[in-house]
Amino acid sequence: MRNEKFLTSHFSPLSSYLITGGLGGLGLKVAAWLAAQGARHLVLAGRRGVESESTQRAISELEELGAQVLVVQADISQAVDVSRLITTCQNFAPLKGIIHAAGVIDDGIILQQTADRFAKVFAPKVWGCWHLHQASQNIPLDFFVSFSSVTSLLGNGGQANYAAANAFMDGLMAQRRVQGLPGLSINWGGWAEVGLAEREKAKGREKIEDWIAPQQGVALLGYLLSQNTTQVGVIPVNWTKFGKQLPVGSHFPVLSHFLKPKTITSSKNSLRQQLAQAATIEEQLLLLKQHLRTEIETILGVASTDEQSFFDLGMDSLMSIQVSNRLATYFNVSLPTAISLQYPTIEQLATQLLNIVNKANDITMPDKVTAALMMTHNDYPQLYNQQECYIWHEQAANKACMQLYLPIHIQSPVNVTALQKALNALIERHESLQMTFSQQQGALRQQIKPGQTADFKQVELECNTWLEVAPMILSSAQQLFDLAQGPLLRGHLFSRAINEHVLLIVTHHIAVDATSFAILLTEFWPLYQFYDHDQPLTLPPITTTFTNFITWQSSMLAGLEGQRLKTYWHKQLAGQLYPLHLPTDYPRRQVERHYGACYTVQFEAELIQPLRQLAQHEGGTLYMVFMTAFQLFLHHYTKQNDILVSMNVSNRTQPDFAHIVGYLSDILPIRIKIVDQEITWRELLQQVRLTILEAINHQGYPIKLLAQELNLPSEPSRPTLSPIWFTMLPHHLFQETAALLQPGPEAIQQGDLRLTGLDIIPAWLGNWYELELNLIEYPDMITGMLVYSSDLFTEATVAQWVAHLRQLLKLIAADPTQPISKLSFSQ
Repeated sequence: MRNEKFLTSHFSPLSSYLITGGLGGLGLKVAAWLAAQGARHLVLAGRRGVESESTQRAISELEELGAQVLVVQADISQAVDVSRLITTCQNFAPLKGIIHAAGVIDDGIILQQTADRFAKVFAPKVWGCWHLHQASQNIPLDFFVSFSSVTSLLGNGGQANYAAANAFMDGLMAQRRVQGLPGLSINWGGWAEVGLAEREKAKGREKIEDWIAPQQGVALLGYLLSQNTTQVGVIPVNWTKFGKQLPVGSHFPVLSHFLKPKTITSSKNSLRQQLAQAATIEEQLLLLKQHLRTEIETILGVASTDEQSFFDLGMDSLMSIQVSNRLATYFNVSLPTAISLQYPTIEQLATQLLNIVNKANDITMPDKVTAALMMTHNDYPQLYNQQECYIWHEQAANKACMQLYLPIHIQSPVNVTALQKALNALIERHESLQMTFSQQQGALRQQIKPGQTADFKQVELECNTWLEVAPMILSSAQQLFDLAQGPLLRGHLFSRAINEHVLLIVTHHIAVDATSFAILLTEFWPLYQFYDHDQPLTLPPITTTFTNFITWQSSMLAGLEGQRLKTYWHKQLAGQLYPLHLPTDYPRRQVERHYGACYTVQFEAELIQPLRQLAQHEGGTLYMVFMTAFQLFLHHYTKQNDILVSMNVSNRTQPDFAHIVGYLSDILPIRIKIVDQEITWRELLQQVRLTILEAINHQGYPIKLLAQELNLPSEPSRPTLSPIWFTMLPHHLFQETAALLQPGPEAIQQGDLRLTGLDIIPAWLGNWYELELNLIEYPDMITGMLVYSSDLFTEATVAQWVAHLRQLLKLIAADPTQPISKLSFSQ
């Protein structure tokens, strides 16, 4: 969360920074943080001056950090004092920032409140903030931050005066922004150890159970200063406890999601109790194994013995994440994402899980979603992957390459109204589809725009075949979205006859990733049936939202987990990174246009089965086998020994976010070094296998942020780190809609609708990377596309590459013990 660019460029050692309430516990914590970030002229304002030895010690510590500290006694509720205070700051050093942290409380129910008690609370909050605003309007400040309270957002018994005073500051900061002045109001929850909230805690006011640790608070302050926002609520809250303490009949629509009761099954409590009561480790292991058999059968669809490898049962990386998420939620512990790939039998997994559970001793998982960020005008920062997508949308010649779409052949009568209502319901159901995107003062933002409806129309046709309509359908798929206005979901229905239709569903990648697109398709059909026949709607409730993910990711990156991920990736990518240079048919352009084509790839069961058996024997997955073969293929063509390939991950390591719609996915840079041509392919597979397992366990650190930290050159419209992409998704990710990805006679039935796949338009509208191998794994085959830049390569070259890759896979299947130097596969 800490933005290094902001910290180094805005806390100038030549400028002064004013903190009102600066001699209180909270003000001194903020001052220490400013000094640690490079501020060298601090002005601490208070009504009474230095009154205690502890305050003087804190000031001495600031001076030891290199800061010059000026203490000014001033009553900020008086305009003359504030004018003098601002002049003093300017004389000390040019004033660049104000943090207004002063405040008092005087609680009492409404019947006990008086004008004097309101005036007492209003003095520092209302008049102090107003006078500071008036006195600094003509000073070019970098920031003006008012420390408001969550009370103005959620209320608090006996604090009507305090809530009103803080609400005034919220409004004044919004007015400053309208005037083009800096302004940020932070509605803080309770800070531990310091300030008014600590005194409230001592009185037993604990609606908000958790407290913001000072080190967390100042880290959040640094993050929020780097964001282009006006008002933010920072609330570490136990929503269950909060809800129970609300007056009977209270209704908070804005908090309805958080206040939903969470149910915990008795079986969960029963298993925990049984583990705690078990007399021996052997009994605990027996209980865990019984539970794991049920979990594995639920996810894999087949029963497993204690010694049977999950790989033999078809475990893949996405399934392993499901296992980890379910177990982490069940036992309330933090687990490695790839734990079931590292311990691929019930016996091994139970032993490792027992060690983790016993060590945790009821410690809850770290980095849970405990904060709610409430921003004025529903304004949020774009995620790092969204930022890249937005920039490409602005710069790329072929903007349509960022659109996801699927043509669906419907061979039955259609209720057109129900189709339209189902699409609109998807937008209403998922926040990411309600977003609009913009650039504001250099910051990339997204805003929720309520009330949007899908771009829907029906086109009546007079033609004989769908091939005649293909250009019209392709044009619809290529039609660009307006990111600034929305909507970002389109459904065009092309109708030839009463039982002959093509429904084209299109969305933009900035709002939806592949996992999300699968979720939308899965939810679309029950919604259609609901509107068509008024059938009961069985969709799962939305338990968290895309904006919750934005909040969580920011918090995670600023915490210990973010530091763990950062440390790993900086080490993994240390040293010189050499971009891969495949031989091209045409010269590379200075700016990537993203005009691409795709070449169909299919590997049949005769080749897949021995490779799958090889993967199982080596303790890996078919994905790992293909990644290793692909990297060896790249080594052969580039003659480079340091190979970096982008691997797609869903980035849904937290159970809370497993089923939300949004652009959550990211890439992991899979780097291997081939320094010995005599190592066997099996040894290379083990190197790749370990690299992938470690990468999966360290996913979640945005690749764009990583590239910025590594000071890698950023070129317009070019992918981050590597121009080569490889992904292989299991067909079960798409559930019953998987058949729609394969053209042919196989149909699926959705209520009264008969649906089949259709391949009358290209599967891709362009390329993101120079070369993208996108595969889908079915039980009896692997199929997909090799997408390539048509500005660089010809179809003949790509066809030859696919043939060579197939030849390499056959050589590997025949003898994986050969040295890689012997695996000659090109003509």
